[in-house]
Amino acid sequence: MKSLVLGKLEQEILSILWASKKPLPVRAVLQKSKAEHAYTTVMTVMGRMVKKGILKRIKNGKSFDYTYTQNKKEYANIHLGSIYDSLVNTYGELAISQFIDSVKEDRNNLKLIEEYLTKNE
Repeated sequence: MKSLVLGKLEQEILSILWASKKPLPVRAVLQKSKAEHAYTTVMTVMGRMVKKGILKRIKNGKSFDYTYTQNKKEYANIHLGSIYDSLVNTYGELAISQFIDSVKEDRNNLKLIEEYLTKNE
């Protein structure tokens, strides 16, 4: 599977499924969604995510339940490195400065960066 940048709804769907202890039908995902979406929109996006290999569909009676193919840590390990590499290769210093600007607003994020840099010296 190649690196994927997910859309907002795809991110939300994946987060809902990662938080679930079991596979969910489209309706349950829709109910847990923070934004209002049409059932058909969520169903279509989840179907596309299956085709991309992000989700898998499990037959449950006459309908389907959905779950992720990789847990959050596995997904991040596979995809974030190539996403960051692509951004830095394309935008250089601007990508790095934008990342730092978005992270520095939260003291906890700065602490995590410091801990990571100290741990990996």
